[in-house]
Amino acid sequence: MIENLHVVGLLEAILGDRPLPDPLRVLDVGAKDWHYLPGLDRFLRRVGRSAPRSLALTGIELDPYWRYPSGFSRFDYARHYQTFAPDSRYLMGDVREHAGSYDLTLALYPFWRLGEVLDWGLPASAHDPVRFWSHLQGLTAPGGRLVATAYPGETATAEALWTELGWVPEGAGAWRSPFIPGRPHTWWTFRWP
Repeated sequence: MIENLHVVGLLEAILGDRPLPDPLRVLDVGAKDWHYLPGLDRFLRRVGRSAPRSLALTGIELDPYWRYPSGFSRFDYARHYQTFAPDSRYLMGDVREHAGSYDLTLALYPFWRLGEVLDWGLPASAHDPVRFWSHLQGLTAPGGRLVATAYPGETATAEALWTELGWVPEGAGAWRSPFIPGRPHTWWTFRWP
């Protein structure tokens, strides 16, 4: 699937030269239907290693019962994709209420603006960027990494939020997908002691 290649390519550009622990605990925030899970699982097990690492991969989705024209929900599809990564867990709920500690926290293409939240039928209360990102920081273990991405046109919104939070990225860049045409996507990594 193209999305698997897109996510793996993006993460290779972001994490390819950064050491990751073994075992590796990962939280994927806003997993949707987790269609990219097979590629994500295989990539994270092998990146930077000759032998696979132990991986505890958790996805969380606020709106798991959103239905596709096929009649199946995001949850239905996620359960299917988990057959390719049986050690993964898919949680349904608001990440702002989630507790845990992760070596790598992924926020791949989250909603940056209130309008996007409302367009997807979510309540306005789901848009609280300062609380959302502050909570993700708390879920990221000391020395762990938080990865955030944005579509073209969202970069200024994200960077204004980093300034408001007082966050300085460990790394940042632009990545142009060879699989999905268009302008480059922006990424940031954060690491706290």
